[in-house]
Amino acid sequence: MPHTPPRYRRYLKLAIAAALLFWFIHFAYLRMTLQPTPRPAYWAERLAALDPPPPHATPVETITKLLEDRPFELPASIAETEEISRFDSRDAALTGDWDTSRTDIQKALAIVSSADFNSRRLRLIEATTPGWQYKDTLDPDDKSPLINLNQWARWLLVHARWSMRQNSDSTSAVADWICVASLARQVQRTGMLLNHLIAGADLARLGDELSYIARETRVSIDVHGLVVQLDAAVGQPTPASQIFEGDRAYMNAWLDRIYVREGGDWLAVNAATWESRVFYDLTMAVPPPAFWNLISPLFHDYETATAHLKTQSDTYSQCNDMVSASKAEIDFPRFRCLDIRDGIYYPGGGTAYGLALYYRYCTQLDAGLALLAIREYENRTGNPPDSLDQLVPTCLNRVPIDYADRKPLRYKRVGSDFRLYSVGFDGIDQNGEQSKLDRNDWQESSDFRFDNRIRPAARPR
Repeated sequence: MPHTPPRYRRYLKLAIAAALLFWFIHFAYLRMTLQPTPRPAYWAERLAALDPPPPHATPVETITKLLEDRPFELPASIAETEEISRFDSRDAALTGDWDTSRTDIQKALAIVSSADFNSRRLRLIEATTPGWQYKDTLDPDDKSPLINLNQWARWLLVHARWSMRQNSDSTSAVADWICVASLARQVQRTGMLLNHLIAGADLARLGDELSYIARETRVSIDVHGLVVQLDAAVGQPTPASQIFEGDRAYMNAWLDRIYVREGGDWLAVNAATWESRVFYDLTMAVPPPAFWNLISPLFHDYETATAHLKTQSDTYSQCNDMVSASKAEIDFPRFRCLDIRDGIYYPGGGTAYGLALYYRYCTQLDAGLALLAIREYENRTGNPPDSLDQLVPTCLNRVPIDYADRKPLRYKRVGSDFRLYSVGFDGIDQNGEQSKLDRNDWQESSDFRFDNRIRPAARPR
């Protein structure tokens, strides 16, 4: 083999060094100059297409304006104190005995009995009746529409309690309950888990309120008609596959904000850090400098990140009740795909836990309806029914569902009383026995009782 002269070896080394330098300059230039190109409008349309609104739906702009128009300020005749804010009064009015001598209830009543509140309440009820569609902007920092909706839902429950307890007006109360359900239903149309949890929490509050009303009042309610209207407003719980199709659209919109597609499909580390600052509790006034992107080769490319997202989404899409979702939460490390190298904030479990909570919220609503129907049956016959089947079709149009396993809610006659419960996260029927383990312990072996639920006591002032 011929010997390479030293000068040629030196030229070869210089050529390699020059090529490496040129590559690095080109690499650094791309990392310092290229930026992600988000497509929020595209992904928002994908979300909206998952569950389109009914024909003749109210324009979303109309609903948004009504939700922003919040008549929750106290009248000038009632002085605001530091101890009781208007929101404290709202939540306090849903606790304890209905005692109009309580200052917090007086403040809440001053709002819900005002002509201004009722005028806007009636406009909101009229607008939500034909349905509408909540449109998520896909901006993680902009959740004001959800905040407005949640506040309206709670004030409507206060108005319903006032109507029932003070005026014996079940018609107004039913209209409030249907409006709360309609608001929740439209938020679910986005198909995203977070929005389902927000909507589900409102449905659970509604279910709890119906449970309390069943114990506290003998005011006549057309429970059969209420269930028909609620079913029309809310429908069946959203399938997990549709929820996670929405989550995938949201997370793909997130990836659009942190990946540079033109120029290698690489992670813009500075953009990912800036977008994740809230989740990681990072104090930042401005985005990190572009030279952070020089470490992008340490992270996954766009194709890998989207593949991981799809795999994990497909896994959770099989969870259609509390039992399967809680099992997925326990098994999370076994099939975990996403991690920090994908640029997605995903510190551990929690997604399946949220899905299980959503199904529990749906169960709470059905339990509230069941308790109202049982009380109506008792008023007619003097005794509770022997089974929930006896409530259909006189008091209910269907048997209430336990979304722990999608079977009917568990019901047992106990002498002259009864027991209504869900088999809970583990799916094991323990005759309604409840444990006192940590609520966050996914190994918890406990049923969820509904017949013994009482309204929370008012906080001492």
